[in-house]
Amino acid sequence: MLPPASVLTWQKGSTRLEKYWDYKYNEDPSDEPLDYYTDRLAFLLKQAVERRMKGKHKFGVSLSGGLDSRLVLSSISKKNYPISTITFMFKNMDHTPDITQELGKIFGTNHLELEIPVDFLITNAEKAVFLTDGLLNLQNFHSIGILDEISASADVLLDGWECETNFKGKYLFPRWINAKTDGELTKLLYKAIAITTEDERKQLFSTEWCTRVKGLAFQSVQKEVKKSKNKLYGNKGTEVIFRNIERTYLNRTFVYRRSRYIDRKPFLDNDLIDFALTIPIETRYKQQVYNALAKKIVPSEAQIPDNHHKIFTNSILKIIHRLKNRFLTSKGSYPPYGEWIKTNSKLKQYIKNVLLDEKTLSRPYFDPKYIKQMVEEHLNQKKDHSKLIFTLLTFELWHRLFIDERLHLRIHPESQIQIGVEEIEEPISLVHK
Repeated sequence: MLPPASVLTWQKGSTRLEKYWDYKYNEDPSDEPLDYYTDRLAFLLKQAVERRMKGKHKFGVSLSGGLDSRLVLSSISKKNYPISTITFMFKNMDHTPDITQELGKIFGTNHLELEIPVDFLITNAEKAVFLTDGLLNLQNFHSIGILDEISASADVLLDGWECETNFKGKYLFPRWINAKTDGELTKLLYKAIAITTEDERKQLFSTEWCTRVKGLAFQSVQKEVKKSKNKLYGNKGTEVIFRNIERTYLNRTFVYRRSRYIDRKPFLDNDLIDFALTIPIETRYKQQVYNALAKKIVPSEAQIPDNHHKIFTNSILKIIHRLKNRFLTSKGSYPPYGEWIKTNSKLKQYIKNVLLDEKTLSRPYFDPKYIKQMVEEHLNQKKDHSKLIFTLLTFELWHRLFIDERLHLRIHPESQIQIGVEEIEEPISLVHK
């Protein structure tokens, strides 16, 4: 219940709350060359990986087609072998398996590929919302259906998550860096985070709730910007994203994965983070230090660049595909849920069963006419509403699980975790009854 990185002390009837660490960049001018940061990061990353290879476990690495997981794999000492590399994939969607198979051979790992069906959420959505209290959008549960297969190959799984924020410079957008005031940065952050526009929110919410929630989300972002002790606006923006989006994603994925295996993330090592906070913006900008680190520690034969023919060809196909389905496929969406909702009959029916259900439409928060209109616009290829659709789906399942009165007398069918004090002979189906 405490704020992050804090200690609560009770003494002689009084309490004291102290913060022992903060996400604050060292913003003093530095004359250190790029090699200095690259060498130090290489050492700290290898140290971070080594720290997470302790114990008598079956170790594995979640291997994607990108460089982040390759950095982790390259930092594992051969004395820790044999290890497994595990890749999840969506059939006929990209060339990731081609790349990871090649990487598995180069690194000499036991490589495993696990296919995730397009309609995996139908059987896992309710469980996902239950395990994470509804705090993680259903678009982020790619691995929930393959946890047993992963745990059969690895007790401990390492991945390349979260180097993007801390030293890759993912959120160092020029407009954020050049912001002049907290107010300007707040507007930029809010625009980047918001799922809907102001006009869409007026249509989505009922009259009462539109008044009640008006301005609250913007005020929340405003509060987080003011809370930051960083002075440079590029760092302020990065901190707000990390604290409120990346960290939430991290915490909630831990929750559902840890029931099957130990999830370890070298890029969140204490020493590595502390050093990353000393890297100047100009060194992080446009992945300068990240690219230099990759060249330094990833074997030359494993440095398949972003313009590798397989990736390039796949990118062209994706662009063509997106132009043909421009109203359905969100830019950068992975996987393309917007398209699947329309093309996969089972997933399409599932979305309709939940969002167009009488129970959902009778909620006091939203205008049922707009929900119907939104779903129809998406299914008829008039507009991409995939982000809002999955946000509302997450909210509705959460409401049924934790708010609706009858669910206080329920045993969750997948986990057999009892909710409330009374048992019933047959679990209540949330969606189909």
